[in-house]
Amino acid sequence: MAGLPVVSYAGDRSIFARLESGIVSSLPTAAVEWKRSYGRTSKSVYVEVQFQNFDVDLLLKGRKNLIGQHVLHTFWTDCSDVDVYKNSLKDDILSWLGTLKKTGSSSDWLLVLVENNSSRANKLLARTTVLDRIKQDIGGKTPERCISIMDPTKSDSKAAESMQTFLHKFRQFFLQSYNRTLNRFEELIRSEREKRNEPGWNFCTYFLLQEQLAFAYEIMGLHEEALVQYDELDALFTQFILNSSVGVSPGWLEAFNTQLSDWTGFSLDKNINSRLRTNIEKCSLSLLDLRNYLFSRQGSLLLAMSRGDQVARRCLTFLHNTLQELTIMEVECVQGSKEIWVCLCAFEVLNNTKGNSLHSAALWSFLREKLLVLGGLCGLTPGKTPPTSSQLHLVVSLFGGLMDDKYLKLDNNQQNPAERLKESLSSAPSFQKNYLDIAETAISNYKHIGRIRCARLIGMELAQFYLEADQVHQAIAFLADSLKTFQFEGWEKLSMKTLLDLAKCYKLSQEDEKYLRTCVQIASCPGASSEDRDLYFREILSKLEALSAAGNIIASADDTVKMVSATQVKDSPEDKTVPGCQIKYHLEVLSNLPVTIECERVEVSLVYSVPPETVEGSAASRPAVGQPEVAVRKASMLTMAGGDDRRGGGMAAGGQRRTGVNRSPSVASSTASVFSMMDNGDIEEESGDNTGPADAPDRLHMRERLEYKQDKSLYAARLVCKNATKVLKRKDSSGTILKDGQLKPADFTNILLGWSVRMLRRF
Repeated sequence: MAGLPVVSYAGDRSIFARLESGIVSSLPTAAVEWKRSYGRTSKSVYVEVQFQNFDVDLLLKGRKNLIGQHVLHTFWTDCSDVDVYKNSLKDDILSWLGTLKKTGSSSDWLLVLVENNSSRANKLLARTTVLDRIKQDIGGKTPERCISIMDPTKSDSKAAESMQTFLHKFRQFFLQSYNRTLNRFEELIRSEREKRNEPGWNFCTYFLLQEQLAFAYEIMGLHEEALVQYDELDALFTQFILNSSVGVSPGWLEAFNTQLSDWTGFSLDKNINSRLRTNIEKCSLSLLDLRNYLFSRQGSLLLAMSRGDQVARRCLTFLHNTLQELTIMEVECVQGSKEIWVCLCAFEVLNNTKGNSLHSAALWSFLREKLLVLGGLCGLTPGKTPPTSSQLHLVVSLFGGLMDDKYLKLDNNQQNPAERLKESLSSAPSFQKNYLDIAETAISNYKHIGRIRCARLIGMELAQFYLEADQVHQAIAFLADSLKTFQFEGWEKLSMKTLLDLAKCYKLSQEDEKYLRTCVQIASCPGASSEDRDLYFREILSKLEALSAAGNIIASADDTVKMVSATQVKDSPEDKTVPGCQIKYHLEVLSNLPVTIECERVEVSLVYSVPPETVEGSAASRPAVGQPEVAVRKASMLTMAGGDDRRGGGMAAGGQRRTGVNRSPSVASSTASVFSMMDNGDIEEESGDNTGPADAPDRLHMRERLEYKQDKSLYAARLVCKNATKVLKRKDSSGTILKDGQLKPADFTNILLGWSVRMLRRF
C-alpha cells in the first residue's frame, strides 16, 4: 500500500528476504497500545509497514517528508560463530550504527539474530553466544534492541512462539520510533505555519506537508486524528479568505481569483481525489477544486468511521460557506454554475449516506431549491414558454463545465450525480419528474423526524409549482395539509395566506361547496384584511344564490359564530325545570362576519351532560331524581348553519387537595433516600388524567419540583412540564383538525329555537 511507513533492512539480505513476506503479513494481525507523548491519550493501533533496502542518500533526503521516510532501521544476521562475529560481523554492525548516528537516527534501530537448529546446538556447548557478545558490544544501555528469533521456516512450536515474541517486540520498537518521527514532523509543521505571513509562503505547499500527517494517522486506523488535520487546514484557509476581505490578500491567494471554468462537484472516491491532489502539487487549481478535495477527504474519513449523518451536516455548512467565499473572492462564475456545483455535491453526499436525519432532510431541501433555480434559468419550469435559444445555449455551457470522468460509473442502471443532473436539465418533463421526486423526498424526511412545519413549508412551495403546471388538485392537497397545521397551531397569518390560495384553487377547480366553505372562513377570520373579508362575503352571497338548488350546505362555525354565554330565563326564581316543560334561554352569540346578517331561523341543539365528578362521586353529589342537569358547553352544543364548535371544555368541581409523595424517576433507581413533593393534581396531569386549562390547551405548564433526602434536606430543584406529552405530540395526522369532509350536523332532537334573529357585526 502506498504511503506505508518504511522500515529499512541491512546485513544479510538473503536471510531477510526469506522472512520478509511472513513478517509483513503477520504484523497487522494484532493490535498494540501506542503510548503517545505530550500527555495524549493512548491508542490501540495496528502496525503495517513496508521494508526497503538501507540507503544513506534516501535517508538524508527524506527528513522533510513523512511519506517515504525511514522510521526504523533493522540489521539481520544468522551468524552462529563467535569468531566470525569478532572478525567481520562486529565491524559491519558498528559501521551501520555509525551511519545512523550521522543521520540522526541513533535511537531507531533493531538488530535481529536468526538462529537455526545448528546454532541452537552450538549454543548449548559454547560458554558465550553471539547474541551475548552483540548485547555486550553493541547494545550498551539498550541491550533489549538486540533480539534473536528462531528460523520460522522450520515447522516447530518453539519457532512459532519465537516469531510471536519477535512480532510483539517489533511493534513496540516501531511505535516508539514512529512516535519520535511524528513529533519531529509536527515541529516542522508548526514552524512552517508560523511563517505564513512571510513572502514566498504558499498554502498549497503547506497543505501537502500537513496532509502527510493525516495520511500517517489514517494508515494506522486513527481516522479521528486524521480528520483533525484536515479541519485545521480548513480553518486556516477560511481565515485567509476572511482576512483578504478586510486587508491585503497574499500573493498565493490571488491565484484563486481566476474565472471559474470547472464546476464539477466533489467525489468521495479516493482514486478520483488523487487527481485533484496532483493539481495541488502543481499549485494550479481553482477555489472549488481545493474545497472539493478538502471536503472529499473529510467526508471519506467520516464514512470510514460510520458517521454518515455528520457528512450531511458538514456538507450543508460547507456548501453555504463556499458560496460565500466565492462572493468574497469575487470569482467570476457562469450564471447557474454555482447551482450546478451545489446540486452535484448534494447528490454525491445523499448517495453515500443512508437513513433519515435532520441534516439529510435539510440537504434534500437545499438541493430542491437550487434545482428549481436552475430550472428557471434554463426555461424548464412549468407555466413558461419553451426554452429560448439563449437558454439552450446556457444549458450547453453548463454541461461543458462538467467533467464526467470525476464520477464513477454505477451499476444496476443507477445514475451518478452528473448523469442525474444532466437528465434533469435535458427536458421539461424530466426536470419536473426529478424536481418532484426530490421535493417529496425532502417532505418525507422532515415528516419522519417530526419536523412537520418544515414539511408544510415545502408543501406550500410544491403547491405553487403544481399551480403553475395546471395541476390544481395536487396543489389543493398540499395547501389543505398546510392549513390544518397552521390553524391548529395558531399561525394566523400563514393560515390566512393559505386560505386565500386554497380559495383560488377551489375556484379554478369549480368545487363550489368547498369554495363556499373557504369563503366563510376568510370572511370571518379576524386576521384577514377588511377588503378580503368584504370581497369573500360577497362571494358567499353569490355562491349561495348559485347553489340554492343544492339544499343545505354545512360549514364549520368555529371562527364564524361563537357561543359566549347561555342563561336560563325564568318567570320567577321559584320556577323549577321539570321534564316536559318549555324552557327559555338568553343566548349571547359572537358573530365574526363583516356585516350584519338577518337570520330567519336559528336552532341551537341541547345536549344532556353530567359532570365527570358526579358520575363516580358520592350519592350526595348526584342530582336528585327528576332534576336533570342541562350543561351548555362550548364543545358539543353550538351548531349553527350546520356547523359545530368542537373545542374542549368542561365543568370541574373545586376542593382542597392533599399533598402526596412521588418518587422522582431520575433518582429512584440510584438511591432510595430521595423523594419529591408534588400535588396529587400534578401527578394526575402528568399521567394524562387532567386536561389542563381549556383556555390555553397548547401552553406548556411548568412547575417546580423539589426533591428531598430522608433527612428532609434539599437534594435538587427541578422544573417539570406537566403536559409535555399532550402538547408536543405529532398532531398533523390525528384527524382532529380536518374540517372539510368531516362535518356532520349535531343532534337537533332537543333544540333552542329563535325566529327573525339579527346578528350584528362584531366591530
